Amino acid sequence: MQNPPWEFELKFKARASDLAAMKKAVDAHGGGRSAWSTSDLHAIYYDTPDHRLSSKGVAFRVRQSGDEYVQTIKSDTHDGGAALHRNEWEYPVAKQEPDLSLVEPETRRAMGTVLPDELEPAVTVDVKRQKKRILQMNAFGPDLEVEAAIDKGTVHAAGKSVRISECELELIRGEPAAFFEMALAVQGNTSARLSNVSKAATGFALFDDKKPGAVKVPKFLLEHDQTVSDALRNIFGTCVENIVDNEPVAIDGTDIEGVHQLRVSVRRMRSTLSIVKKLVDPERVGWLREELKWLHTSMGPARDWDVFISETLAVVDGYGIDLDSIDALRRLVEVRRKEAYELVRETLNSTRYAQLILRLTGFFETEGWLPRPVTGYHPLIKPLREHAAYLLSRPYRKLLKEGENLAEMEMEDRHVVRIRLKKLRYAVDFLENLYPGDETRKFLKNLRKLQDQFGYLNDVAQIRHMIAELFEYHDGKIDDEVRLRGATGLVMGWHAQHLHMLESHFLEYWTDFITTPTFWKKGR
Repeated sequence: MQNPPWEFELKFKARASDLAAMKKAVDAHGGGRSAWSTSDLHAIYYDTPDHRLSSKGVAFRVRQSGDEYVQTIKSDTHDGGAALHRNEWEYPVAKQEPDLSLVEPETRRAMGTVLPDELEPAVTVDVKRQKKRILQMNAFGPDLEVEAAIDKGTVHAAGKSVRISECELELIRGEPAAFFEMALAVQGNTSARLSNVSKAATGFALFDDKKPGAVKVPKFLLEHDQTVSDALRNIFGTCVENIVDNEPVAIDGTDIEGVHQLRVSVRRMRSTLSIVKKLVDPERVGWLREELKWLHTSMGPARDWDVFISETLAVVDGYGIDLDSIDALRRLVEVRRKEAYELVRETLNSTRYAQLILRLTGFFETEGWLPRPVTGYHPLIKPLREHAAYLLSRPYRKLLKEGENLAEMEMEDRHVVRIRLKKLRYAVDFLENLYPGDETRKFLKNLRKLQDQFGYLNDVAQIRHMIAELFEYHDGKIDDEVRLRGATGLVMGWHAQHLHMLESHFLEYWTDFITTPTFWKKGR
């Protein structure tokens, strides 16, 4: 007999001290009337030799608990975010071996073609599990039932093993808003972080010796018939998932794209809030604006020093500037970069960040931007096509207004125009799929060319401030400071001259852009 094919779960990666605190919180919030059950679980995850199931987001498990064996198949639903959304099918079996004869057609479709003799053990998981059901009565709606599980154990695969320590909360019945409220209470002031990495995924990662790589935000494919609220759910879910995916890369710090992609996702959410500002009650999103600003700012210094090393200094090599002086300057910058990454790690391991990711996940899962109750007349539940032109026109008009005297502006004054341009770019990225055609492609091409120019302009503007900060930080502790200051002057001069050479092209790109017809309406 199979269970309903649905699972909604929050998984927290946590230290032992965090797990103890979360266990107490479970007892205090509706679970104190019964004892925790304890069991030893031994699970084997099966796959084909080429790991076809894992690559499709499917986990095929046979788990032993006491004398009972259960075959479970789970498939990701790719709904985004940090919560685990999975279809789930369970079948009692006689022994710890896969039995494909029990698998029904719907499950087979999720798995793809797999022959019985192809399945072989791939990952083994041994955990000691403590489990309890939480029941909270609700006089004004459905009762809330949640299963809490605390797992400590080991995942084995590819001749290697990794320890796991986690708390799982699974919604059995009730409303998601109440579930997230309980989850926040259970998380409390711990630094336990949401993770979208299952035990199976942890095991299959052991087959690959590579460090986790940075993940780019996938392209948004919004549709005409989606409501604005559906579009927001898509955007926020995708961005939160991307942030969580890039956490380990940013913490590790050896791949500079980790922090960069994390910040891109944060910036996209901030821009989204700005784009829909007139459609959303500010009291519902005020907390989010502040928290996203904090996270973006905390990642900023690491990104700035990454760019300084990988671009500002790298491009001047071989242009007649003393390479020994550049290397010495690079070593000074590495000290500041190392400290900036300490801030990254402090931020991503903090209670504030852990709570933000959980709140963000609850925010988009419950569509927290919607008023309750919501009527059919509210703009957020109207089709996206009814608002798309407005959502594009608003940042476009602001950009044109800020850039009216672009040719006469000083470099610092152009920064405001750059920010407006970036907000328009995000709006276009979100909505371009609604307007297929040559006009859209031409507009986007000119927009991207102009944004690249503004990006370089901003990098050059930052050089002077960062060098001043660098010498102020190392004041009195630099060997041969005169030589290094001379090198920095040459670096600034090289980039200033290059920017000067690009100025005419920059203004041409601006003219090309502002004379390009908008694709969302005729004329302007």
